[in-house]
Amino acid sequence: MIAGNIAVSGAQFQAKRLAASAHNVANAANGTVGAVSDDQQVGQVPLRVEGVSQAEGGVRGEPRPEPRPELQDASRRPDAFERAKDVRLEKEIAHQQQIKHAYSANLKVIQAEDRMLGTLLDREV
Repeated sequence: MIAGNIAVSGAQFQAKRLAASAHNVANAANGTVGAVSDDQQVGQVPLRVEGVSQAEGGVRGEPRPEPRPELQDASRRPDAFERAKDVRLEKEIAHQQQIKHAYSANLKVIQAEDRMLGTLLDREV
């Protein structure tokens, strides 16, 4: 049953990655990714999810803000449109496809374990 638990944690991790990618796309479309005011940053920053290994096996996802290169000219503040360009939609689409395949792989492991358990329980002694 350990393989099934690891696959479940992997599926949960992929779901968090997909949610972060959807967050990035939605906020880029609204122009609110990293929109700035005169004195501080407001709006949403792009997210990514890092995988952290668990002692009992599997992985846990932890959302983190996407790292950004520092501006060369500190006196210049980018507007919302410039910050929205931090999210590359083609990159997010490719990322979502990778997530979909990884989620499907975890789901197949869970299904295989379910079939194996069903076969073992259906046997007569």
